[in-house]
Amino acid sequence: MLKEVPVGEDSTQVVVGTFADEYGATSALETLKDGQKNGRFRIVDAAVLHRAPDGTLKVSEVVGDMHGGKGAMIGGVSGAVLGLLAGPVGWAAGIGALAGGLAAKLRDSGFKEERLRTLGDSLTRGSSAIVVVADVRDCDEVEKYMANAGANVVTEQIRKDVADHLESGRDIAYSALAYVGAVETAGIEGEGSSAIAAAPAETEASPA
Repeated sequence: MLKEVPVGEDSTQVVVGTFADEYGATSALETLKDGQKNGRFRIVDAAVLHRAPDGTLKVSEVVGDMHGGKGAMIGGVSGAVLGLLAGPVGWAAGIGALAGGLAAKLRDSGFKEERLRTLGDSLTRGSSAIVVVADVRDCDEVEKYMANAGANVVTEQIRKDVADHLESGRDIAYSALAYVGAVETAGIEGEGSSAIAAAPAETEASPA
């Protein structure tokens, strides 16, 4: 398991895990939910990604309290990390553009993506991944839960100002339906949220 040097409170911590099977990440998320319920840690934001046997990428589950009452939303940080992890191929057109745009913002901030891209190489057809945003004090426990679930784990840190920028979406607001790979996007100038909304729908995606 690769791990970053411990950091202070001025950064956002992201724990990423990949699984050799398509639904390993879903199982790990349920384990993490149990851990949170038992007071072991707090999940700020989390998202599960599947690469189906045909190569398409599908976001299936989202949890967390970052988006208070607005429904299932993948935050800007999670979306950016998913974009770097999975690369540009296999997404439905809308979500691919959104995740790619968020990933480009993160990359432009000086974030070093090499370890995520290396981890992403294991995200082959029929595999899955989970991205968890957690408090710095909870990262060790989240890592343990994910490793025990069979994940190959990497923990990254993102500067708080960069994370806040990804979440704020002051430049463009996106609306995207991304449940089971379905997406509808709209770019809106002005205020909004850099988030991907997950909801039941279906659309065609380009295979890897």
